[in-house]
Amino acid sequence: MSNEEDTESKVPKGAVVAATTSALIGVVATHYPVLAIPAAVAKDFADPMVERMLSRIGALRQQRAQAAISEAASEAGVSVSRLTSTIEESPELLTLMAQVVQAAAETPLEEKIVALGRSLGRGVRDQAAVDAEFVKVRGVTAIETFEVKLMEIIGSGDPRRVTEETAEGERRDNLSGWKREDIVAHHSEFATVLDALISRLTAQGMVRDLSYQTFGGGGERWALTPFGEECLSLLTAVPAPDPTPPTSE
Repeated sequence: MSNEEDTESKVPKGAVVAATTSALIGVVATHYPVLAIPAAVAKDFADPMVERMLSRIGALRQQRAQAAISEAASEAGVSVSRLTSTIEESPELLTLMAQVVQAAAETPLEEKIVALGRSLGRGVRDQAAVDAEFVKVRGVTAIETFEVKLMEIIGSGDPRRVTEETAEGERRDNLSGWKREDIVAHHSEFATVLDALISRLTAQGMVRDLSYQTFGGGGERWALTPFGEECLSLLTAVPAPDPTPPTSE
């Protein structure tokens, strides 16, 4: 075991993540000042309640960024220190890290934080795949809770693998994809925002309309693209529990 890894093993994991991530975030924040919001902004307010609120916002953003980095280290199969040192040596990985940290800091969606971290970890593990991870991070960054719920519905299987009749009375079989009424039946809150959700997912290349494959039309039928399936697998990955609880030492 190297001196670096031996030293890290004696320190609570949470402290290692916080220290190494904070140092790297300092580099990232030079190019993404939004990550350093609390101290600078709080000085402009005399109200202590506002200052406390901004401090809490800043702390929450840091926690989310740290969670993404911890997940990246787990995915890459390395220590947090090794992860960050590898990232610092690569302009491409540092840029990917900046995007991941910023997106993770801004989202309340735990699944998204995990997905962003795992994408970064895959880029560290296989630097030949960094370009593909950039695309995944960009796609995941653009969506939030409702888009993820819609992807889960669409990805759960075809709702109507049955025989129907066309307007001419002919039979058609094995219809694929989700109609709007099927989606709304699963999640009534989508009724007024479905166009916006589909537009966002379509723009990111995550869903496609399969209605052109059905004889006689019949309206839109939405399905995940292979890229959408890959992003959904990242978003629905369950993080493993930390086997090393914090110590009091």
